[in-house]
Amino acid sequence: MIKGGLLYLVATPIGNLEDITLRALKVLKNADIILTERKSTVLTLLSRYKVKPRHLLTYREDTHERVVSNVIKALEAGKVVALVSEAGTPVLSDPGLRLVHDVYEHFKDPNRIIVIPGPSAVISAFVGFAVSSHRFVFVGFWGKKAKKILDCEFIRQLAEHKISVVVFLHYSELEALFKFLEMQEKRCKNIRFLLGIAKELTKLYETRWWGKIDDIRKSISDESKRGEFTVVISPMIE
Repeated sequence: MIKGGLLYLVATPIGNLEDITLRALKVLKNADIILTERKSTVLTLLSRYKVKPRHLLTYREDTHERVVSNVIKALEAGKVVALVSEAGTPVLSDPGLRLVHDVYEHFKDPNRIIVIPGPSAVISAFVGFAVSSHRFVFVGFWGKKAKKILDCEFIRQLAEHKISVVVFLHYSELEALFKFLEMQEKRCKNIRFLLGIAKELTKLYETRWWGKIDDIRKSISDESKRGEFTVVISPMIE
């Protein structure tokens, strides 16, 4: 049963439209308002399953202030509000964190927020590689903050406890990632990295690479260096 007055965070496919749960479709069918990062994406999904949305609103970080008051009013009126991102699970490196925060601050009730689990690029990438542990740290999109986290002390702790790191990055950042990790191998005594790189996850041309930095650099063709990648970084002590 879908109850009103609740904000549903609904995971949607990351590529293959068949990766949608029955529960997610039920919520989207019954939602009074669907908040979506990109309307065209969710409309393609809903059309596939013959679901006609009642009301769509664009929700991104830059539209938050315009949308949040409408969401609060709808929840107060007992409406069903569903948030989806362009792909995967909302909030996880996608819009939604401020909305979840504001809904909680207004109602002071965490039970107002319901998560409908489903596809995740992080999990889909991680479990398909021969890493030595079931544990990982997700640091979001590659950039200055991620590089700052991966200092020698932290990398050594990860290696000692056999914990991998998962990051998202654009193809234009791939070589920069390689060079940074090579630099850390020189800086951090006895540290080496194994990498797992995945692209087009769940799609027809899903591709994975696994191995040392040089091996992957040689095996990825220029044609493959497009789109977005999910990267699993496994530090080891030699």
